[in-house]
Amino acid sequence: MRKYLLILIFCLSAFTSFGQAEIGIKFSPSISANRVNTDSDSLTYSNDGTGLRFVFGVILDLPLTEKYYFSTGLLYSPERAAIVLDNLDQQEAYKTQYLQIPITVKLFTEELFLDTKLFFQIGLVGEIKVTDKEEDVSNELVESFRAVDTSLTLGAGFERNFGVANVWFAGFSYSRGLVNIVSDSNSNFDDFSIKNDMYQIDLGIKF
Repeated sequence: MRKYLLILIFCLSAFTSFGQAEIGIKFSPSISANRVNTDSDSLTYSNDGTGLRFVFGVILDLPLTEKYYFSTGLLYSPERAAIVLDNLDQQEAYKTQYLQIPITVKLFTEELFLDTKLFFQIGLVGEIKVTDKEEDVSNELVESFRAVDTSLTLGAGFERNFGVANVWFAGFSYSRGLVNIVSDSNSNFDDFSIKNDMYQIDLGIKF
């Protein structure tokens, strides 16, 4: 893990040499959901609703050209994994917490209004699990979660300059989990997979 953090720091240092970095703070009210799948012929599983969460942290935008930026950061993301075992009419929910490292590209338009631009964002989000906790468990279907997760993220929004060098932004993003976050499941039941989804309203300021 330490090796990957050193590589990230080196990459950020290299990008910074090409232009002035924009550092900011982001706060995102989010809806945490998940997709549940299984190959079982005898048991059926489904997801158990959604949960309101709040993602926040530091972001870093590094200019590649006038309109293209490499965007990364370090975000704290509490999430919810919930599953229903339909055959037994049982629900289980778990709280998981991650540190996110986005690896994305932002494309900016020309100014649509005075000091206001639209942006579109695409890339991957690497997630390192900090902790997990049982919220509402009967059979303990999930015995352990994977230490890492990866999501594809898509977003759009706008930025508006204010003051000399400050920018505030707002937008919407969707992250679709690519990895089954279940490492080990209860051996008394058939295997299943859970993949996370996040729907976010992104708000923040850059300096």
